[in-house]
Amino acid sequence: PISSQDGLQAFNRGDFTSARNIWQRLARDHDTFALYGLGKLYETGSGVGQDFEAAAIWYEKAAIRNNPYAQGALALLYSYGLGVDVNLPRAHALSILAAEGYGRWALDLQQAALTNAQILARHMTPAQQARGAEELREWRDLIREGASVPQKGALAKRPQ
Repeated sequence: PISSQDGLQAFNRGDFTSARNIWQRLARDHDTFALYGLGKLYETGSGVGQDFEAAAIWYEKAAIRNNPYAQGALALLYSYGLGVDVNLPRAHALSILAAEGYGRWALDLQQAALTNAQILARHMTPAQQARGAEELREWRDLIREGASVPQKGALAKRPQ
């Protein structure tokens, strides 16, 4: 059987077509790393046209399924307005989720996510900080409930 690691190996070899094919097959079963991998292909334009909006959609699907890599990547897209509107409260919430999701195996990534959250917090108004706390609760609820993933970035359409 194929695994998301097979897709990662293809990606690392520069065989983006194979990586995409593997991850697309696995994404049908909601494999979170495959969903994240597809987002990475679109974010970087590896074997596909660079498309930040498509990257955000794939990352969102994995983020809702509690993939910390996708949460961190999606946080950066919201921080810089790549494929989505800039949304600092959402970026902050996603950075915190990513930091919480990384285990001892990824302390460097955990620290990077925490640093991103701290930087974002310094640039947010009190109202944005309150909205960020609300976003964090909403995301945790979605993850806990195993929410079905919105189509075409429905989360991206919620108000800031």
